[in-house]
Amino acid sequence: MEEQLEILGKRFHFENSYLQDPIDYDFLRLYEVGEIHCEQEYNAARQKYDYHKIIYIISGEAEITINSTTHNAHRGDIIIVRRGQTSGINAAKESDLHYFYLGLTFIEDYFEEYHTIFDFFNLKKRDYKARDVRGVFVQFANLMTELHKKGADHHILIRNYLTTIIVQIWRCFNVTESKKNIHETNINAVGDVIYAVLKYIDRHLDEIDSIEEICSGVGYSQQYISRLFKKKTEITVQDYLRIKRIERALELLESERYSITDISVMLKYESVQAFTKAFRKTLGINPTQYKIAGNLR
Repeated sequence: MEEQLEILGKRFHFENSYLQDPIDYDFLRLYEVGEIHCEQEYNAARQKYDYHKIIYIISGEAEITINSTTHNAHRGDIIIVRRGQTSGINAAKESDLHYFYLGLTFIEDYFEEYHTIFDFFNLKKRDYKARDVRGVFVQFANLMTELHKKGADHHILIRNYLTTIIVQIWRCFNVTESKKNIHETNINAVGDVIYAVLKYIDRHLDEIDSIEEICSGVGYSQQYISRLFKKKTEITVQDYLRIKRIERALELLESERYSITDISVMLKYESVQAFTKAFRKTLGINPTQYKIAGNLR
């Protein structure tokens, strides 16, 4: 394995490359995994991939070209470049770009057991972009932490995080396809309600004081929204809001313009202690430890 952490000002690349000797984790064959924080207008040259490449935008914006089509990607977007496709990345002019990436294929011996996921990744006409509505960010962050620390039996946790990432990404794309069907046929009001909740949180993240506010904003009771959201997404509204707030917190930390206290206030936490508790619950470390690990001031 070739691994390196490069830090150039506000730019770093945590790279784990196994291109010459891929590693098998159950039904997955891993070729590369890492995290890049690059400057404005960063350009990753177009290349053709012999494996599926997953890109998760942590912060910033980018144009990601897949073959001849360009997709605009923002915070919380998941992009899939399927095996055999050509792709390149152009960061926006307005902000730095920070993203996770993962390169893998699937082991054919497991096709019967995981055929639905295999088929999804292998069909090039499927969607290329989806929103993270399943907490994929948290799994990616945990994976990076484990790769960096390499604790005892780390390969077990790496396998588990990789498996969870793939399954949850597949579910995110299924939500996207269901949402398309909802708007095309207008026969599934339940899907519209979930979509309304997700959009409300995305649009008002820095303003939300409570779950009651979200429910009021979409016009349904808290009891109804709480039950429906948990049933359809397998996480609670509170957990989803916490994950999105911590994603936003990472952006603010990396800007190096705000203190931890400032960020806790901006994200509507009752205290620094409450913010730290939520941060640790999501990422496994506290904000100060995250700043030290990322060499932030």
